[in-house]
Parts: sequence; C-alpha cells; structure tokens
Amino acid sequence: MAAADAEEDIIKPTRPLSAYIFFSTERTKEIKATGKTQIEAMRQCGVEWNALTEEQKAPFLAKNKEDEKRYLAQQQEVKDKGYFIMKDGTKSTDHTLQSSTRKRKSAGVVVNSPANKTKGPLTAGKAKAK
Repeated sequence: MAAADAEEDIIKPTRPLSAYIFFSTERTKEIKATGKTQIEAMRQCGVEWNALTEEQKAPFLAKNKEDEKRYLAQQQEVKDKGYFIMKDGTKSTDHTLQSSTRKRKSAGVVVNSPANKTKGPLTAGKAKAK
C-alpha cells in the first residue's frame, strides 16, 4: 500500500456546515409537518432564507462559526496526533472508511465501475455502415 493510498483510508473531519444548512435542517422539519413534500419544503426554505435579515440569520451564523472551530480543531488534532476524537468520543483511527462505490445486490455488479461505463452516447437503432 502506497503512502497516497494510506492517506485516502484515513477518516477526515467533516467539513463545517453552512448557516443555511443549519437553518434548512431545522425549518424543513417544521414545513414537512404541515404536509408539504421535501422538494416543496426545500424550495420554501430557500425563499425564507433569502428574506431573513442579518439579525434573524445570526443564530445560524453562530452555529456555523462553532462548527468551523470544531473542524479546525479536528484538523489540528489530525496534524498533531494522526487522529481526531469523533462525536461519539472514539478515535477516528478506530473506524474504517466506508467505500463510496455502491454494488447492485441482484447482479453483483459495481455500479460506479469504469468497466461499466459506455464509451459514447447510447443510440437507438443500428450503427451506420461506412
């Protein structure tokens, strides 16, 4: 295993959430409780966020700053110790990185595999003879 591969296997601190994400997470639950769909709720969140004043956005901006501090502290821990303490109190090195490649259960074929990608656009009908 090369050094680059070892670097990829390390669980890294999650990036800080934006103020809008904190707002939309909280507000979407309230909107969906009124019977709207996820898409409608997210659309309404965007409209509401744009209508908020800086004073109304302040609590969410504060949460964003807190999360940025957490992220920077965890990055520093990784730099100093080689690991960081996760939310559940365990070391990041105690966990394994989950593969982002999904597999189809029925066929056992890797969905995101380069071997499964087509070389060009799919066409309906026969290829033209030259």
